[in-house]
Amino acid sequence: MKQLELLDVPESAMEILQSKGFCISSKEDKFIVTYNCSKETLKFKNKKEISFWVNNYLYYYFTYEKYNLFINNKLNLDDCLKYYKNVVDFNRYVNNDELNHLIDEIEVYISKIINDYQKEINKRIRIEPFYFYLLDEEIYNKDYPKLYPKKSTRPFLLYKKELDSNILWLIPISRAPNKKYEKLLSNEKKAIIKYSIVKTSCYILIQNIIPINEKYIKSRFLYNGIHIHIKNKEVMRNIHKKAERTLAMIKYDKYYFSSEIKKMYLSQSEK
Repeated sequence: MKQLELLDVPESAMEILQSKGFCISSKEDKFIVTYNCSKETLKFKNKKEISFWVNNYLYYYFTYEKYNLFINNKLNLDDCLKYYKNVVDFNRYVNNDELNHLIDEIEVYISKIINDYQKEINKRIRIEPFYFYLLDEEIYNKDYPKLYPKKSTRPFLLYKKELDSNILWLIPISRAPNKKYEKLLSNEKKAIIKYSIVKTSCYILIQNIIPINEKYIKSRFLYNGIHIHIKNKEVMRNIHKKAERTLAMIKYDKYYFSSEIKKMYLSQSEK
């Protein structure tokens, strides 16, 4: 099938035609396609003719044969990704509107599969107070774009889960040193604690505590495969004291940015 490399067809054509039982041979710029299952042969006068036939066959294959498997949910994620890549490669040659719509359809389906997998993964994540987690990027894009720009690597400390609710209160972590936070450490009104996380000095910004829905927990924050958490009971008591005071002020509109945080809290409570 090396002859295909000389034709105006996508790279995936070789693999697809082989999988369907086709074999191509050439002699003096003339091409013969043999279908192994029936020994049927097709003869083409030049590269242009056989390129046209291959591209027509692929178009039928992607929009009918493979598509029927796709819409009937008979393709797993790996198959869908391969189907998607092959259609994208093929469409570079033909630039067909119908194929563009097909590509969009496959993208939506793949996203749904991945989201479903993520939900299953989230169900297996142990949600416990005083453990660190990473949040899904959607939370930054949708609910907290001003407060926290898109930074999926920022760890958050889970303080607690509210009773009879999916609301989790998480505390953002910021890496030290930071002159602004250093000055605030001695201010009792500012709920900030300095703490070492996996040998890195950080600030636990209790004053910036945020409410999120449990579905936005992306993964555990791991170091060498271990889920990082706070063990020191004195630090835990200190966080609890400052966090409860902060939450009280937020809920009763007595915090300096309570209007923004409370709006987030109410939006999450409704989900």
